[in-house]
Amino acid sequence: MQRKFIDITGQKFGRLTAIKMIYKPDNIKWFCICECGNTKITKSRLLREGKTKSCGCLKGERKPIEVNCSYCGKLFIAPFYRKKDKKMFFCPNTNHYALWRSKNLVGKNSPLYGIKRTEEFKKKIAIIVTGSKHTEETKRKMSFAHMGEKSHRYIGGSSYDHYAPLLFDEKTRRDPAKPKAIQVRCKLDACKKWFTPDAQQCGHRLKGVDSGISYFYCSDACKDACSVFGRVIYFKGMMPSKKRKKIMDYAFREMVLEEDNYQCIRCESTGKLKVHHTEGVTLNPMTANDIDSGVTFCGNCHDWIHSQPGCSFSDHRLKVCST
Repeated sequence: MQRKFIDITGQKFGRLTAIKMIYKPDNIKWFCICECGNTKITKSRLLREGKTKSCGCLKGERKPIEVNCSYCGKLFIAPFYRKKDKKMFFCPNTNHYALWRSKNLVGKNSPLYGIKRTEEFKKKIAIIVTGSKHTEETKRKMSFAHMGEKSHRYIGGSSYDHYAPLLFDEKTRRDPAKPKAIQVRCKLDACKKWFTPDAQQCGHRLKGVDSGISYFYCSDACKDACSVFGRVIYFKGMMPSKKRKKIMDYAFREMVLEEDNYQCIRCESTGKLKVHHTEGVTLNPMTANDIDSGVTFCGNCHDWIHSQPGCSFSDHRLKVCST
């Protein structure tokens, strides 16, 4: 069906005066002149319905007004435009409109309350929604719009109520400035500063609660200064030297076993024999191959000797075994 042509040449709509028609293959538009001297090309329907009244100068001349928020009642300066509901004003940069909507437009207050959605209605909704996708730029803006302090769930750090019961082996407290956030102490003994960790730090600490691998540090400088940071068995400076194999002579083991009659000097066992140094190899390399500095132990006794205080593998590197 062909639409009826309406000639609006010379007619005035707000500040715009229609001068001539501009024909395009997809639609018809009108060339208009504004009272301020600028020009604008727009559709006839928008002019006749009053949706376009100027070239844009009218919008710039409107002044902000002081109104009360419809949710909290706070007085603020609002721009000339309003929300979808023409009678409502809401505080900017807040979720007051969403809170008001959830309180007043749900349940029996909803305009759709009591209306049954037919299968035909559901199909129409499915057709409208199907194929509608956000662009990557829109997704990026949406994600950044609710990150950090812009989120209504932002509390200034990790939640105390969530992490305090899980971090049972750490000293925790509430942040004095942000009561919902948790604070912990720095692991470095010289620091012991209270600070608010982020969610990633809390997650790493929870994984290492049983093993003791991960700890809380307030800065990278404290990590570098701590002797247990990143260490599972040996402290910093106590790692066994890689020069041990170069120092030891293979004939030393055979000579010690032969002197002890190929049996453990503690339990007299003959299985899985090991040669134990009474003095650290790297402590005195000159006597490392001396037969008097070695004794024979079985595997179990060798583990037992290194479990004694002052004779662990890390201690034995710099001490003389007296056990």
